[in-house]
Amino acid sequence: MKGRLVVLIFFSILFTFHFSQPYLAVSQWEQMVLYSCDRGIFYKTTSELDNPEPDPFNPGTFSGVRIFDGDRSTCWAEGVPGNGSGEALFFTIPENTGILHIINGSAGSEEDFFRNNRIKKMFLSLYVGVSPEAHVSEMAVQYFALKYDRDFVIELTDTQDEQDLNFPMARKELIEFKDSVVELFESEKEADAGSPADAVHYILRLEIQDVYKGLETEDTCLAEIRIEEGFESVHSLYLGEDESSVLMDTDKETGVIVDRDKEAVFQIITHTEDNQWLICIKMPRENEGRVETEYVLYNTVAVKKIGKEILGEHVSDMYGFIKRDGKLFLEYFNSSTSKIEYLDLEEIKLK
Repeated sequence: MKGRLVVLIFFSILFTFHFSQPYLAVSQWEQMVLYSCDRGIFYKTTSELDNPEPDPFNPGTFSGVRIFDGDRSTCWAEGVPGNGSGEALFFTIPENTGILHIINGSAGSEEDFFRNNRIKKMFLSLYVGVSPEAHVSEMAVQYFALKYDRDFVIELTDTQDEQDLNFPMARKELIEFKDSVVELFESEKEADAGSPADAVHYILRLEIQDVYKGLETEDTCLAEIRIEEGFESVHSLYLGEDESSVLMDTDKETGVIVDRDKEAVFQIITHTEDNQWLICIKMPRENEGRVETEYVLYNTVAVKKIGKEILGEHVSDMYGFIKRDGKLFLEYFNSSTSKIEYLDLEEIKLK
């Protein structure tokens, strides 16, 4: 690899998980070993540049541990011929992960950034890993792991700047998934392991799918991932006294501002049962004649307004939320087709 590699980019996303008994009935266990780094994260990579056998006890210049060192002048670089498509990074995350802060490519300088490949698209997969007693040490953890039955496609921006991606998994569903995996471990794997469960971790797998091509090398780089823990739940949604603000109470704070406009009046239309998605109507405070109203969609976990640049200009009136086949959809009026249509909110979370 020519030149100096720098930090990687990562993203934070929010997913709502839903799983059913048929998924649990066809459990396919994977065994994996993850290694510790200074920040309390366990990780592994499928390959590393200039290191045919990745050694976490003697990490190389482009080891996966560089992603979590807080230094954007270092990075992980995959180590296979070609652009690294199919290579992956595994790492543990806390239950209440809120945002993944990511730096893409080799980010130490503009020259290094464009010299090497950067990640354009990735698959994101979630596992729950169960580690039996005596399978845990300060340096490594051996897991029996089950994978959630849906992958998510993530697209990163070609920039050296840090990208913040809202983590797309709801805590309630994560806990239910974890509990089900532990129960299955006890019935299916505990005898093979020879001891009961000792540690249980959520594990993310990020697999390279497509890249922004480098000017000089095919080495694909990722510089930094920083995990920000968020609040665990939204207890209530309400308007401020003058109706010029939308507020929420979480398990950590009260009166968190979701949106505010002193020149407008808000009205709450509906929200999901877990309060993570919210629809409001926004109207001008001072007006003459016909009142122009605007439907607004919010993701409260991300504390984010979902604008037309994500939804599309054709999304007009919003009627509510519908669950189908374990997925959550926005019901809306399409101004282009003059029909009621449905928008997959899991896809919206990734944008």
